[in-house]
Amino acid sequence: PVPASARAMASPVSPGDPPSSPDQVLKFEPWQSAVDPTFWAELARRKLDNFGLREDPVPIDGLFACSMHAEVSSPVALDKRSFETWTSVANDALATGQQRAPGTLRNVNTFERFKEYDRGAMLDESADAVWRAVVSGDAARDPHLLNQFHVLTFADLKKWHFTYWFAFPTVKLPEAVRVVATQALGTFLGFQEDPVETSFTKFEQHACDAFAWCVVTSENTPQKGFMSFPLHEFNSLASEYGPENVHVAFMDSSRNPDHPGWSARNLLLLASLTFDVDKKKGPRSLNLIATRKRNGKVSLRHSMVFHVTLPTIAVGGELHKLDPEKRPFPAVGWELNPKGRAGPRRADLGESMDPTRLAVAAAELNLKLMRWRLLPELDLAKISKTKCLLIGAGTLGCSVARCLLGWGVREFTFVDNGKVSFSNPVRQSLFEFSDCLAGGKPKATAAADALARIFPSVNATGVDMSIPMPGHPVSPNETEKVLRDVATLEKLIAEHDVVFCLTDTRESRWLPTLIASATDTLLINCALGFDSYLVMRHGRFGVGDEKNIDDGDKETVPSLPETAASPEPSCPEKLGCYFCNDVMAPGNSTNDRTLDQQCTVTRPGLAPIAGALAAEMLVATLHWAGSGDVPAGNETGSQANSHQQSTTPPTCLGYVPHQIRGNLSTHTQLLFNAPAFGKCTACSDVVVNLFRGGQGDDRNEKRKTEFLLAAFADPTFLEDKTGLTKVHEDADAVEWLHSDDELDDF
Repeated sequence: PVPASARAMASPVSPGDPPSSPDQVLKFEPWQSAVDPTFWAELARRKLDNFGLREDPVPIDGLFACSMHAEVSSPVALDKRSFETWTSVANDALATGQQRAPGTLRNVNTFERFKEYDRGAMLDESADAVWRAVVSGDAARDPHLLNQFHVLTFADLKKWHFTYWFAFPTVKLPEAVRVVATQALGTFLGFQEDPVETSFTKFEQHACDAFAWCVVTSENTPQKGFMSFPLHEFNSLASEYGPENVHVAFMDSSRNPDHPGWSARNLLLLASLTFDVDKKKGPRSLNLIATRKRNGKVSLRHSMVFHVTLPTIAVGGELHKLDPEKRPFPAVGWELNPKGRAGPRRADLGESMDPTRLAVAAAELNLKLMRWRLLPELDLAKISKTKCLLIGAGTLGCSVARCLLGWGVREFTFVDNGKVSFSNPVRQSLFEFSDCLAGGKPKATAAADALARIFPSVNATGVDMSIPMPGHPVSPNETEKVLRDVATLEKLIAEHDVVFCLTDTRESRWLPTLIASATDTLLINCALGFDSYLVMRHGRFGVGDEKNIDDGDKETVPSLPETAASPEPSCPEKLGCYFCNDVMAPGNSTNDRTLDQQCTVTRPGLAPIAGALAAEMLVATLHWAGSGDVPAGNETGSQANSHQQSTTPPTCLGYVPHQIRGNLSTHTQLLFNAPAFGKCTACSDVVVNLFRGGQGDDRNEKRKTEFLLAAFADPTFLEDKTGLTKVHEDADAVEWLHSDDELDDF
């Protein structure tokens, strides 16, 4: 049922909402241009390679959106894609809520030619095109024709100076449009419910290339009160529902609550000439709905309704007998310069057009656009300063690094002891054929060098070293080197903000997991099967909570005891690590294995998927503003594509799951949330304290060395210390007690 207040929503003024001063001239906020450096770079390229000395008009397209910010109006934006055909960029533009403004570029050969150019004729040419579209009815069928523009440019390619002047033409009517009242859209409609957003959204989905449309507010519509229709149906809608119930809505670029944007001028010109508007109350009345958004949705509070009276247009004493080829009224529309005067603007790109600087600007463009409209909370500085340690520079390491680079991460360190082989370049995106020659370059340094070639401003280094592992005994001759590798890994983890564990074997993940647990460093683990993947973040205690680890196990560890207690998790809310689901310590997984078992045999599409999820998990985690670890939610084993959380997402980028488990054969993805295991061989309190060589002031480096060498020599050592051996024995005893007595011989 329609609320009672909705029955009168066609009324231009609601009780309690004071109108603006009656019968004022409606003013419009002029368009502002926003030209990206990539536009000038593309213009320079085309000038050198294609245009030559020709000054022919070039079709281009600008993009604009409705106002999404309280302080800044949306401009007409141009970038490199402005030179491409609209069909090639339409999907991306419309998906982000942007609309087309068709334009024409005229680039002249000299600055003198620019100064002497007949700008009046150029403005008239643009205004004539708008007039033809209005009078012929083309603009009603294709409203973006109302937003045509011209830009006159001169490119000094020696100094990389670009002089330009935009014209956004509109036809100046002999009588001004007057505004009777101004209201918020929610007040005008009399309610603040979902049908408004639903109607607008549905119309955008079906006619997303239209920047203006009709809105009908009548109980006789199929939706009982509010529906959107194409603009060219205005007169038929007015005949069916009454002109007082048919209104015009448009995507308004202006953030000003008192004035609509410049595009409303030509829209009201169209309405004045061709629409059968409401004349019951004397003047020709129309409700103009200026649609504005907040957080990606139509805002009933910020969208405005301007109740206007339209002038009666008569030419030669006769109404509506207009010639599309003869515009009877003057044109206006030249953009003012930054000083607010009539004059051109200049872009000085002498420094920014340096290839390296241009690469930086281009790489950051998408991220900055996110922050402008879609994600104002995005902390690009924090992302760029995050130091990432990638343990493993193989298939996963390459995929994670490329995605992090796209997010703006600029600090990388790769750790790997392998060399680039001939099988690597086709699967590992940072390597080339030349890296395989002469025995192969070290993977870590080759990956770092490749990132620097891709993006010169990155700070990437490679460390060629092995990771000591349980189940891989250390001979006396190798003890010094192994302990040096442990110290190097500890130092690297301490110097970085996040660790990505991207190695091929299970046991190679143990030491990084243990060190990260002991230092409370964020660690993101990524692992692949043939058609499955796992991406997970290890639980943390939070900065300053290291005492929770020490206090959880009341028994001190003066030396390596023969048995160890089985402590419960010191922090029940702590999330588990990669080894928390195991009841066996990691061992040598490559011993006595065939070639296909020794190599990571996976479907080629898995690594990019898992690598992207790992990178996205980090960026979302960086935007957690609370203390301690990021909440992972309460649901376990839920389908990712239908996952619904009942609480507000903890970060501006949404939820940050503990584990993501995916399967490519079924194209499914599950989210898991698992607590830390008190007997874990990598992150439990007893193992962490043994690694530290004790607790508090009682720590001893010798005990730490003895613990590590014992763990490397025999994985069952870890099972003994954590209590897993006792778990195995108890399980065997229970199985024996429940065995079938009839099969016994005694």
